Amino acid sequence: MQEQALADDPTLLTYLYLLLNGWQTADINSNYQLDELKATRLLAALDRLKLIELQPHNKVRLLVARDIQWQQHGPVRRRYEQQVKMMFIDNSFSGPEHILRLDTAELSSASISILQRRLSQLSEQFAELAELDLATGHADKKGVGLMVALRPWVFDMVLAPPAKC
Repeated sequence: MQEQALADDPTLLTYLYLLLNGWQTADINSNYQLDELKATRLLAALDRLKLIELQPHNKVRLLVARDIQWQQHGPVRRRYEQQVKMMFIDNSFSGPEHILRLDTAELSSASISILQRRLSQLSEQFAELAELDLATGHADKKGVGLMVALRPWVFDMVLAPPAKC
């Protein structure tokens, strides 16, 4: 029910996302030009969903982990996953704080397991850094995405027969 409500309402999902990233309600309302009535409705909806506890003066206490993981085949991922992946990867990755790498190789099952553990550790470190940076003001931070992926894959061009000259 929680995920479905968030999947059905992008504004509600965005509001929760910002709260999870340490934003104060006043900052969200100001930056996203939300009037008090709209903000209160969003906060009340998140409270009814038991995602936050709404406190006096629109203060909130999170009732979910900051690094929330959506259900693998749940409503949020079904609705937004493809769009988010495409929006994220559709970039030149040429800026000073950008990195994009695609490495391919043939690996044993043991090596794949090692890589899976290390990638999980990287994601955990990312979450730890985000938690540490909650105390840093929004003006001193940038939104950053980290996409971690590993799967069996062969570049289609490798499988295609050579072109006849």
